[in-house]
Amino acid sequence: MAKLVITTNKSVKELKEEYHNSFGTVLRVYNGRSEADETASLSELGVTNEGTVECRGSLTVGSFVSKLYREYGLKVKVFTPDNWVSVLAG
Repeated sequence: MAKLVITTNKSVKELKEEYHNSFGTVLRVYNGRSEADETASLSELGVTNEGTVECRGSLTVGSFVSKLYREYGLKVKVFTPDNWVSVLAG
C-alpha cells in the first residue's frame, strides 16, 4: 500500500515527484483549467487541510482523483508514465 502525504506547505513539484516515485505514473495538478505552477504551494491552490491518502490496490484512478478533490480541493489527472495519455478514471 502506497501513501501520498498532503501538506499545505508542500509544492506542486514535490507532490508530483512523491506520486511518481510511489506509483510510476504522472500526476498533473491543476489550478482552475490550467496546470498549476510547479513552484506553487498546495495552500496557494486552496488546500487548507492536511492528511495522508492511502492507496490500496483496490483504489481506482477515479476514486483517487475524486478523493483528492473532495477531501483537499485538489484538481488532478493521472497520466501514463510517458505523460502522453490520461488514465481513464473509470
